Amino acid sequence: LATVTSASRMIFAFSRDGGLPGSAALAKVSPTYRTPVAAIWTASILSVLFVWGSTLVSVAGTSAYTIVVSCTVIFLFLSFTVPIVLGMLAWGTPKWDKMGPWNMGRGIFMLFGVLSILSMILIFVIGIQPPNDWALYITVSFFILTAIVWFAFERNRFQGPPLGDIIAARQAAIKAAEQAVGETGH
Repeated sequence: LATVTSASRMIFAFSRDGGLPGSAALAKVSPTYRTPVAAIWTASILSVLFVWGSTLVSVAGTSAYTIVVSCTVIFLFLSFTVPIVLGMLAWGTPKWDKMGPWNMGRGIFMLFGVLSILSMILIFVIGIQPPNDWALYITVSFFILTAIVWFAFERNRFQGPPLGDIIAARQAAIKAAEQAVGETGH
C-alpha cells in the first residue's frame, strides 16, 4: 500500500508538470473521487507486475527482487543526499542567501551534511556487496541512461516544477475546484 501511495503520488506530480509520457491522462483528477485515478491504477498495476515478474527472474543466481530492493535503498538514500549536497554548495551564495525561519547555522548544517554524505557512501558500499553486486551495474547504468535521455531529449522539453505566478494560478485553480464540490478549504 505504501508503495502504491508513494508511486501514484510521484506519477501524478510528474505528470502534472509534464514530465511523463501520457501526462495529460495521468494528471487528471477524478471529479467524483477527487483523486488521480489513472495514476493510482498505473502505480498499482506496475507494482503487481513488478513483484510477479521479479519472482520469476534471477541474475547470476540472485533474485531480481533482491537486486531491486538493494537498488531501491540506494536510490532512496541518494534522494536524501542530493538536496543536502546541493544545499551545501548553495549556502551563502546568491541562490540561497536568505535562510528560512528555522535555521541551524552553517556549521551544524555542514557537519550534518558531511555525516549524511558519509552515511550514504556507507549504505552504497553495503548495498553493492554480494549477492547484490548487480546493484552497482544497475545504478551506474541508470545514471548513464538518465544522462543520455536528459541531454538528448528532455532538457529542452521538460521545464521542471512550476515557479512563482504558475504556482499561484495552480493554487487558485485548486481552491476553485474545492469550492465547486463543497469543500471550504482553510
